[in-house]
Amino acid sequence: MLHPFAPPDPWRRRSEGLRDLGYVEGRTITIDERGSEGRDERLDSLAQELIDSKVDVLVAITGPPFQAAKRRTNTGRSLWP
Repeated sequence: MLHPFAPPDPWRRRSEGLRDLGYVEGRTITIDERGSEGRDERLDSLAQELIDSKVDVLVAITGPPFQAAKRRTNTGRSLWP
């Protein structure tokens, strides 16, 4: 997950939603998170870190992280709204 916030991110409710779907963080799903701490110039390198770690899904929260992820990936596995 790529976002513009400082860790921990404010999207804590995701754990509840994942749990409702049968996922347990740390057991059946791993969330690798990168936050730019409000510094958009870091987003490209953070997106590349996630891509280099071979994540199955890259989730980008809001416009600037989304644009950074889009610039850094060209695989068919990407979904863009």
